[in-house]
Amino acid sequence: MPNFKARARALDMLGKQQIAGIPTAISELFKNAYDAYADNVIVDYFRTENLIVLRDDGFGMTKYEFENRWLTIGTESKVKSPFGSANIAPPIGKDPRPVMGEKGIGRLAIAMLGSQVLVLTRALREGEIHKFVASFINWSLFELPGLNLEDIYIPVKEFDALPNHEQILTLIAEAETNAGSLSGKIEESLLNSILEDMSAFKNINIEKKERNLEEPCKFNDDSAGTRFYIFPSNPLIADDLEGNISDDDAPYLKKMLIGFTDDVMPGHNQIQLKAHFRDYKYPEYYEDVIAETNFFTEDEFKESDHLFTGRFNEFGQFIGRVKIFGKEQDQEYVIPWTKNKGKTVECGPFEIVVMTIQGIQSESLLGKETHAKINDKLYKYGGIYIYKDGIRILPYGNNQNDFLDIEYRRSKHAGIYYWSYRRLLGAVRLNSGINDSLKEKAGREGFQQTKAFRDMRDILINFFIQTAKDFFNEKGDYSDFYRKIKTDNIKRDELLKRDEKNKKKKKDDFSAKLYEVLNLLDTNGYEDNCNRILNSLNGTLSDIDTIGNRESAALKLIEAERRALEKLYGLKSSYSLSKPRGVSFSKKVEYDYNFYKNKIVELEQNIFYEARRNIELLIGEKSRNAQLELDRRRRIEESLLRLSTDAKKQIQEHVKDTDETLADVMKNVGKSTKESLGTVEKVIRSINFSLGQTDFTDMNDKDIYSWRMDVENKIISVMETEKKELETIKALLDNVKWEKDEEGNIVSYIDVLEAGDSKLNELKEKSEADSDLAQLGMAVNIINHEFDASIKMVRENLRRLKAWADVNQGLDGIYSGIKSSFDHLDSYLTLFTPLNRRLQRKTVEIRGHEIEEFIIKLFGERFKRHHIEINSSMAFRQSVINVFPSSIYPVFVNIIDNATYWIKGKTENGIIDLDIDDYGFIISNNGSGIPERDRDTIFEMGFTRKPGGRGLGLYISSEALKEQGMSLELVEPKKGFSVSFRIIKSGST
Repeated sequence: MPNFKARARALDMLGKQQIAGIPTAISELFKNAYDAYADNVIVDYFRTENLIVLRDDGFGMTKYEFENRWLTIGTESKVKSPFGSANIAPPIGKDPRPVMGEKGIGRLAIAMLGSQVLVLTRALREGEIHKFVASFINWSLFELPGLNLEDIYIPVKEFDALPNHEQILTLIAEAETNAGSLSGKIEESLLNSILEDMSAFKNINIEKKERNLEEPCKFNDDSAGTRFYIFPSNPLIADDLEGNISDDDAPYLKKMLIGFTDDVMPGHNQIQLKAHFRDYKYPEYYEDVIAETNFFTEDEFKESDHLFTGRFNEFGQFIGRVKIFGKEQDQEYVIPWTKNKGKTVECGPFEIVVMTIQGIQSESLLGKETHAKINDKLYKYGGIYIYKDGIRILPYGNNQNDFLDIEYRRSKHAGIYYWSYRRLLGAVRLNSGINDSLKEKAGREGFQQTKAFRDMRDILINFFIQTAKDFFNEKGDYSDFYRKIKTDNIKRDELLKRDEKNKKKKKDDFSAKLYEVLNLLDTNGYEDNCNRILNSLNGTLSDIDTIGNRESAALKLIEAERRALEKLYGLKSSYSLSKPRGVSFSKKVEYDYNFYKNKIVELEQNIFYEARRNIELLIGEKSRNAQLELDRRRRIEESLLRLSTDAKKQIQEHVKDTDETLADVMKNVGKSTKESLGTVEKVIRSINFSLGQTDFTDMNDKDIYSWRMDVENKIISVMETEKKELETIKALLDNVKWEKDEEGNIVSYIDVLEAGDSKLNELKEKSEADSDLAQLGMAVNIINHEFDASIKMVRENLRRLKAWADVNQGLDGIYSGIKSSFDHLDSYLTLFTPLNRRLQRKTVEIRGHEIEEFIIKLFGERFKRHHIEINSSMAFRQSVINVFPSSIYPVFVNIIDNATYWIKGKTENGIIDLDIDDYGFIISNNGSGIPERDRDTIFEMGFTRKPGGRGLGLYISSEALKEQGMSLELVEPKKGFSVSFRIIKSGST
């Protein structure tokens, strides 16, 4: 009897040719893992081996199930039937899961990932572990014309334990034998290519690979699950992981697989499946490209400016709650749906949750960093995701698939159509049994264009149009609060920017003046200037001897004293500096300002006081020697008059500025109070005018009540608005109040602001430093992984190259050159081993000569370039210290690295000296000395004088030593050197 027959190509057409792309294929296999009650599903992509492994810890398959369901296309394997896996009881302790697959062809998605697959599976049924089942399939056979399905033999075997390498080779050999038997039906070149692929698969040691796979999803004594070893992998996988993307976009595969389960948006159910895609760029290092940390968190979702949550009922009406700028609306929000004319919608009821942020940070409630972080994620992963039973339906959520035409409408009129697809994140939630009329396409790329899908799409489009109109448009029914907060946020941002600009100017001006003064102090020019004043005075006094008239001589003497004091006061004023109030500064500036204040006190007590005293002595001595009668009262009066005049002048300038500020404040307060009274009066007059023209005779009680409530609300509204403005003004004036402390200093709100600003500045600096440290740590960790893996590969390939060089004379020179360069690089890399804290967690004895050798190896080339010599005493070389290598080596590295920087360009014969005393190691150099003002602050986090420096080296070194009971200090420079540090050993005092 004639019947249908199936060519082998039918499987390829039903499988690989139906799947839209790599992410869709992987998504289908993730769903299969979900149906198998897996807790975890992992893709391991080994780039260098061209191998992809997909594994789960689900309930696996028996040999019977594999042969009669997995290898049978279009079976009832997922639906409720006597033969379906839906009838398999869930593993003990797990709740039943809705079935994702229905057509029985999703497994064929594996062919999209690579041309060959080795399947390993072990079943768990009713608490009993079954045998391992293994099978090998070459998908290329199913692409060939002329073959029937029954022509292709699929080897399947059972094993009591995980099959070893030899057993896997036997399985592949059976597939090779079957392929060879088809030689009469297959073109020879195609057959040879298939056989070559099969032979190449034998080089993969599955047994060894299984041992090295990381948790979870490892085959242990009592674990079940399924493995797919796919080789060679599809080159499109690498393209989808990287591709030609911009910095602000995400790779295609990442966008399509991230957020696979609905477990971050508010109101989600707990989905018992974690999906991972581990991209092994190097054999020992991977990046989980769809890790939870890459996607949004629940907290980030809740931090949004606006949030809509609710449900569309069976008539397509939305009923839900709305938060605008974090404030929830008092009542439920309802959107009617009239298109279906009272009939139930085909798609069935469903839920939605969607958030968005303001596109401009100044309009948002979010801070700059938070807004930037969330905005970046939205640009990469924003969109409307559709989940069914908590599992993502592709391609929805990909921001390149704007199936609701949100961006199209926004491009027509952004003011009306507020929503942007790259600035929102939302989930449409569907459920089995309720939304089953929404059917996925055969290729799993979205829903079929049925009436149900069109209903759902139209309902969602109406939702976004109506919410934009109601909440975000100028005349929207619920837009008052949005417009007010948006305006307030813009004003707040403008005020903050203006305030920040003013503060920055004050900071810049003060810092410039501070360092100008500090540079003057560093030159010690004040002593020379004081001496010049005294010398000039001496010269003037000498000239007085030539004046014959005693009274004229006396007047000349008084004038000489006045000029000398004026010069001295002028010199003092050139060092005078006053820090502006209400402004905080960085730690570095604060340190330098404190140094300045202490230095000025020192100068006043020692230099300026002495100069003032010397002027007094010179004048007194001269008057006695010349027998001049000086009017002492007149001298005192002249001096006091000079000081008084100067004091009055300065105070009068400040009084003028203060009076002008007060006048401006009074003018603004008066204007505001007058405007408030005028506004209220205007509204009251308008209401009285309306009252006089309104006839209540023919009005019913309801209309009268409405009229009365309307005018009362107008009065209350204007009263509340103006009262709020006046309360703000009063609060500002309250902050102007002040009092004096016990020492007579004014204590005001400025001090509170300054303290708060200073604390904020301190926290910001610490945050930036911590961020730098974290990034450095992560970078070092990644570099460590990648260098280690890369160097292993280079070493291995060098060994292989040597074998060729030994028998090919022409390669010998090339090999020698590469080997020499590599050995030089490798010697540097080995130097980092003592710095690795994870590898060095035991204390060891370290000798001084080992430290010296380490330093020479690490810095030798730099020392040569900058003509630096390193010396060490015999005592240092023979010294021994018991310590963690990762604690002591970095300290020497940091100190010597700094020394090298400050030596180069400062001296032609740089010397770094290593010594030891009774307390610890002494490290000295003859580079630039450390300024006096920096001596107490060089170990503080963030402090640096090195251009582009981070100010972390000495801080980290000091902290690392403290952990070991040691310390680091700056000591009096060793003779012949400008800088000396001491590493104080544990137990020394």
